[in-house]
Amino acid sequence: TAPPPPPPPPPQEETPKDREGKVERLKGEPNAEGRYELVIAEGFFRAEDDQRPFLETTVRCATGDEGRLVGPFGKAGKSKVAFPQGTSAAVGERLTLCLALGE
Repeated sequence: TAPPPPPPPPPQEETPKDREGKVERLKGEPNAEGRYELVIAEGFFRAEDDQRPFLETTVRCATGDEGRLVGPFGKAGKSKVAFPQGTSAAVGERLTLCLALGE
């Protein structure tokens, strides 16, 4: 008789990948250092995506500034990102929504 077949491999959990977006506009007035505390980001989500599970997720700028996703903006999938220390990011600059484990 043949040996029993090996058990199936455990299901692979999908590892979340970081999402790339960009600064669509700067909101409000700059602080005393010329840094903005709120930006509008585009590219993280499609219009039909629910952003609620991602609220408070870390967002990093190419400049190294770190903020948090605070909610959707409008109906086109854009997002509000708050930077408590402000950011020097410019319109069009790349942003990363940090979804990888350990972020």
